[in-house]
Order: sequence, then structure tokens, then C-alpha cells
Amino acid sequence: MLKDKKSLLIFLVFLPVTLVYSYLIAKYTTLGYIAALMSIFGAIVFFFILKNPFLGLLMVIFTLPFERLPTYDIGFFTLKLDQIFAGMTIISWILSVLTERKKIMSYPIGWPLIIFFFIVFLSTIFAVDFSRAVSVFIFTLFMAIVSVVAVNLIDSREKLMTLVRWLLVSAIVVTVFGLYQFLGDVVGLPIEFTGLKDIYTKAVLGFPRIQAFSMEPLYFANYLFIPLGIVAAIFFFKNKEAINVKTQIIILLLIITNIILGISRGAYIALVFFATFFLIFLAKKTITIKNFFIGSFVILFIAVSAYTFLSISRPDAVEKFTQHAQVEDFARGESVQKRLKDYEKAIIFWLESPIIGIGLGNYGPRYENYPAHDSVSDWEIVNNQYLESLTETGVLGLFFLILIIFIIFARSIIAYFKTKDTFLRAIMFGLMAALVAVLVQYNFFSTLYIMHIWILFALMIATQNIIFLSRKSI
Repeated sequence: MLKDKKSLLIFLVFLPVTLVYSYLIAKYTTLGYIAALMSIFGAIVFFFILKNPFLGLLMVIFTLPFERLPTYDIGFFTLKLDQIFAGMTIISWILSVLTERKKIMSYPIGWPLIIFFFIVFLSTIFAVDFSRAVSVFIFTLFMAIVSVVAVNLIDSREKLMTLVRWLLVSAIVVTVFGLYQFLGDVVGLPIEFTGLKDIYTKAVLGFPRIQAFSMEPLYFANYLFIPLGIVAAIFFFKNKEAINVKTQIIILLLIITNIILGISRGAYIALVFFATFFLIFLAKKTITIKNFFIGSFVILFIAVSAYTFLSISRPDAVEKFTQHAQVEDFARGESVQKRLKDYEKAIIFWLESPIIGIGLGNYGPRYENYPAHDSVSDWEIVNNQYLESLTETGVLGLFFLILIIFIIFARSIIAYFKTKDTFLRAIMFGLMAALVAVLVQYNFFSTLYIMHIWILFALMIATQNIIFLSRKSI
């Protein structure tokens, strides 16, 4: 009976795809056929995801770093691969819950998250730019729903290991592309072939800045801390279940080199905190003679690679890189000074509505004195998530956002000490290190509806649940 219901639901889902296919063929010629073929491919993928929602989550994990390429603009909305797969996965999971009555996994941040969204809802109602507040609210809510679904789909150690492998393979793909991007720009390939934005080519600083498929180098580095945390942890815990040691070292070299060549000060600061977290809380495993030699090799390799890559860009590239990394332009640099002014404005705007804020996504419109949307190409942001949350959601919103993060981190610590499983301990520790790096970087950018951050939350909660459930079964 349940299978019949699910078959009917699948038919109802695929019916619109058939109608869209017919419409595209009838209205357009060549483009119509291309779009129709893409819709058929999407329908086939959707069919398999409907049969196995976890496959959809794996697709989300693999496409996390594909933030800018490939994407498709629909009006003011940019459709991304991970969002498409996430939407399919949500639908598939809901159908499986309705038809198979699957058990709902623990989601410890549920009530704080509900209260947070209630506060955001109130601020949205009173926002001056209501339409933008609603759109950002919907995006953020969508990311939270993805997190809930992901927690429910990662319900076993085996699934977690499979997901980790997909995440690391994806990291290899984008970091290799990142190196190609750097070298391609150095030798003069056009941006159509490298995928770099104009502002990140060697024409600006004298050397390119790796962004891979992400919007900015800072966002790319932020994502990379997730696979970096995982692979560094399983290396120090000497766990070879997911990947072998040689591959672990290769991934470490690729990720750190990409972060360095992304030339983001915020990422460098986060990397220092990330490394410090390992050195302090995993001292017995990290500070050994063997790791000293391996670490020296890794540092030397990355330093030589970065120096070589920069040197072939232009003769003074290394000097310019050093100046940029050391913030020698602090007093006069446009980037630094603008951020400081934005911080001041954020405080001023917060005082206009200190309890519930001026509304999600309303800092940018308020900055421009609420202009018409069609007159603005890119909205200003605070470039500090804590200040932006304070401005847009008030003291209450920021409090519950911090509470959510605190619960996740505190529960992770408890879970870490509850298990003797080296794989689960490594993943838990690596994800905590990644969260530390993400939170540090949140001082330098401000976007709450980023898929990989909500996936990080989900990975941490899912790992906690697996640990706690395994303890109960003993």
C-alpha cells in the first residue's frame, strides 16, 4: 500500500516535468531542445533521489563549492546546483517520511532555531524594504530546512563515511581547478577559460587570487575549512577507513595551497586559529617527532609552491603578496578603511531598532537609503556576520544565533568524549575545528544563507547523534 502511494506521488511529481518539456519544445527551437534535455536529465536524477533521498544529499555535498559556476540567473535569483539537489532531497525525504513513517532524528537546536526565526519573522514584518526581507528570510529558512533533512539522512556511521568520501573528492576537484585557475591567469588565459572574476585576476594585485567555483576567495576558503578539518583530524587520529594516508597528505597540500593563493586575510587569520585549535586540544597527537618532519615537509612544500606560483606571475608579486597579507595598507587601504566605516554604520542602524533589528537583508537598502531595487546591482553588506545579525535581527536575534552555535559546539564536546571510535572522534574533532575557523571568518564576511555553513551544522549534529545512539546500543 505504501509503495502504491509513493508511486502515485512520483507520478504527480514527474507530470509537471513532462508539461514543461512539451512547452519548451513548442515555444523554442534549439534552446528549447537543450532546455528540454536538461529537464529530462534533471527528471532522471530526481527519480533516483526520490527512490533514495541520501543520494540527493550526496549530490548536495559534492556540489557545495559550485557556488558561482555553473549557475543560472532567474530575475534577481541565482539558481545553484546545490540548491536544486537540496530541493529534490527535501521533497524526497518528506515523501519518505509520509509514506514510510521514518523516525525523526534528534535536532537539539530545534527550539532555539524556531525562536530565532520567529524573531526574524517579526523584524521582517516591520522591515522598510519588506520584499528583500522576505526573500532573505525564505533563503535562510530553506538552508535551515536543508540542515534538518541532512541530519535525518545521516543516520549511521556507514552513511557518514560515504558522505565524507564524497566531500573529500569534491574538495580535490575544486582545489585542482583552483591551481589551474591561478596558472591559467598567469599565462594569460582569458577569464572565459579560467572562470575568474575581473577583480581577482593578476591585473589588480599583480597576481591572481584563487576563487575556484565560489563567489569570492574568502567564501572558497570558508568552505575548504570543512574538508580540511576532516582530513587533518583523520590524519592525526591515524584513521585510514575513509581514505589512505598518502591521499590525506595530498588533500592537505591541495587545500592549504589553495587557501594561501586565495590571498584572503580573513582566511589566514582563521587558519591560525584552526591550527592553534589542533595544537592545543590535540597536542599529544600533533606534537610528535614524526609529525614534526611531516609538518615541516608540508610547510616547505606549500611555501615553495606559493613562492614559485607568485614569482612566475610577475617579479614583484611576492613583495606585493607580503604587503597585502601583513595589512601594511591598514591606514590607507580602501578595503580595511571601508570595513571600519561599515562597522560604524551597522551600529548606527542597529540603534534604530535595537531589540528585533531593521529586518533581514535590510542593511544594504538602509545603507543606500532604501533605493528602488532595479537601481542597485549589488547590495552593501557589513562584512561582519555578528554586527550584521545585530543590525538586522537585533539583540534577540543575535542572542539566539549565538545560542544555536553554543549548543552545537557544547554537544560536540560531549559527544567527542563519549566515543572511543577513532573515526567518529576524528570527524567530531575536525568539524569542531572547522566551525572555529568559520566563526573566525564570520568577522570578515556576512551572509547567513550559505549552504556549506548549514551543512556543517548538520554534519556536527548528525555525528553527535550517531555517537549517542551507538552508546545506547552497547
